Amino acid sequence: MTFLKSIQAFADLPAKINRLDKKITEMAAKPAEANAIPPSSRAQRPIGLVFDELSRGINPFSLLETAGVADATDSIESIAEKFNRFGIVKVKRVYSPEASRELNQQCINFSGLKPLDFSAVYSKKKKWGTGGAPVFKDEVFWPYAANPVIRDVIVTLLGERCFEFGTAVAAHYSARGLHRDFRNFVEDDSSPYSVKNPQRRVIRILHYCGISGGALGYIPFSHNEKMFAEQAKRIGLKHGTAWFDRHREVLTKARIEKNFVDADEIERHICWSYADPGDVIISNSAMLHCGEYLTGPRYFFVSTYAASDEQSLKAARNNIKTFRRWVNDITGTCLSRGSREATMFYCPNRQKVNIWPRLVSFAPAVRLMEGGFSARLERLINGHVEQCASLAIDPRTPEDIAECEESAWIDDAT
Repeated sequence: MTFLKSIQAFADLPAKINRLDKKITEMAAKPAEANAIPPSSRAQRPIGLVFDELSRGINPFSLLETAGVADATDSIESIAEKFNRFGIVKVKRVYSPEASRELNQQCINFSGLKPLDFSAVYSKKKKWGTGGAPVFKDEVFWPYAANPVIRDVIVTLLGERCFEFGTAVAAHYSARGLHRDFRNFVEDDSSPYSVKNPQRRVIRILHYCGISGGALGYIPFSHNEKMFAEQAKRIGLKHGTAWFDRHREVLTKARIEKNFVDADEIERHICWSYADPGDVIISNSAMLHCGEYLTGPRYFFVSTYAASDEQSLKAARNNIKTFRRWVNDITGTCLSRGSREATMFYCPNRQKVNIWPRLVSFAPAVRLMEGGFSARLERLINGHVEQCASLAIDPRTPEDIAECEESAWIDDAT
């Protein structure tokens, strides 16, 4: 008898769910009462057979392939092709489990926030960690910014004359709300970085580590307005990128009004790239993107790269001047006047060496190093640089020295 009742109860389940859906709809249609639960689009949509697997509605981008996936053993050309196609590519297994755990520990050390501090960050008793320019301040991050796979991909995408453009450590931090990086670049219609007709790009890499990995949310093809319009037409999407760019504003309003209808409508369009520890996500920084909802401790390292041009050099002007001053004053080396790009310097061993891409992290790392700078530079030159292949070596002439010492090329370039 009990078995028959169980079968009957299961048969009646769809009818009960329909009655529940109807009741929710009727409640949502009634005027809000004093202590009523605030309306939400999640409560107004079908809730599925068990939980809310249908609550956010349909993502039209699910009809498209929106991101590349590659392995660290794939050819550099294959990884670069996927990036050019989508503006975002996940590369699996860039770091071994041991290297990933080491990076995670370095992020903990640099941020000063331990895993157990997540609860304090969650309750706003402590501030999350983000930024910090780790490559400037600690050489332990150099191998990650200059990882061979990353280095070769970046050079293939940006060309030989490119440089590391900024780094950060994120600890218990997620950049919620869709946004673009370097808005002063990508929203200037006259800039080669403009999303309306991009000729250049700034590339940002998220290095996931530890035991949890991470995820990056993004609006596909939003780094290129023409490409976005073409794909939106394919799936019947009526919204432009500006509609998605309201996300942070909408989230702020939702927190105040306790109404998540507009926020959910935007968020159902967000696609997600999920990374395991040791994976990296390479993305165009102009793409609308956001971080995930955090439910526990999270650390990752961020490195950014740009081609050497007038706009990128201007943005990096102060750091480059700091680098030039330290190199000239402390080691007696100097930058080459022969190029407006910040990729050459002279070594004490009378050889001109193309630092990037052979050793991407050298220039930014020495900018703010004070204690033990000379010893570190000597170790760098004698160790790393001599091991690099395909160095561009020219004799160092007295004319070169004099010209370089009088150089003001940074001022000319900006």
